[in-house]
Amino acid sequence: MEPADEIPAPPRPADWWFDRISTVAADRLVVNGRCLQTLRARGLDSLEAVMASQAGRSLTKPTLPGHRERLRLSFDRSAGAPPLTFYLKRYRPRPMRRLRRWLAPGHLPSEAADEWSALWQLASAGVPVPEPVLMGNSSRGSAASSCIGLVELDGAQSLEKWLPAEGPHLPMTRRRALARALGRFVGYFHSLGLVHRDLYLAHLFMSPGDASSPQPLSAEGRGEEAAVFHLIDLARVFRPRWRTRRWRVKDLGQLLYSTGRYAPFVTRTDALRFFRCYLRAGRLDGSARRLARSVVAKSARIARHAR
Repeated sequence: MEPADEIPAPPRPADWWFDRISTVAADRLVVNGRCLQTLRARGLDSLEAVMASQAGRSLTKPTLPGHRERLRLSFDRSAGAPPLTFYLKRYRPRPMRRLRRWLAPGHLPSEAADEWSALWQLASAGVPVPEPVLMGNSSRGSAASSCIGLVELDGAQSLEKWLPAEGPHLPMTRRRALARALGRFVGYFHSLGLVHRDLYLAHLFMSPGDASSPQPLSAEGRGEEAAVFHLIDLARVFRPRWRTRRWRVKDLGQLLYSTGRYAPFVTRTDALRFFRCYLRAGRLDGSARRLARSVVAKSARIARHAR
């Protein structure tokens, strides 16, 4: 059973960046127009400058591949330039990986370009994603490098952190509403024909006030809390040409595994509410039950691999 077609888009932030953004070209960079003045004031208006910059706080973890680097940069208002806080991902040369890209049909030049493309694709479909700051690619053969910057989600928190802290204290009605809203969100994302491939709670963000502020749901009209979720880490998002069910099961299995790990108080009934809203089904038929069993099995395999 597949997510239903014509699913309404999920709730979006009130000040949705996609409605007002414009981009400008700099030295081998594409830059969000509202960020350009701030970047220029710090000398970050070329690809070489961005790749060489020592500004910001490193967020690189031991588990992160050596060719990748993550930083958080925060600039106060200066010389008339507005403040800006964003995350910068930098990718260093990997000749063999670049060769595989050249050989792949319809390839993009870099991992940064992959995420940039997915971000715009999702934003144009109404899926809340971080606002872009910049993206750049070098095209110097095996020395190619790339980068992408994304505005920090103001006041938002990953479900990996938010659920363990706040979930146990949520009234049952709000916990149920959250499960339904998340099911609709993931169902809409999959209905676009896309999969994430890293759909863990760490990559789903929600603003703290969203789940506790009653808003009418456009999709259901039941007056529940309409949580505004955001999807991050989009470099691996793609549209499978075959075995779509397998990729969706992987996404859902990752989500189920991380929920069990970080939010063990979530009940089987909560998961069922999520799944029914994901499929937009009042009752689960045989196909839906088979899909659910596949998801549970995938989650168990991930758990065994993680031990």
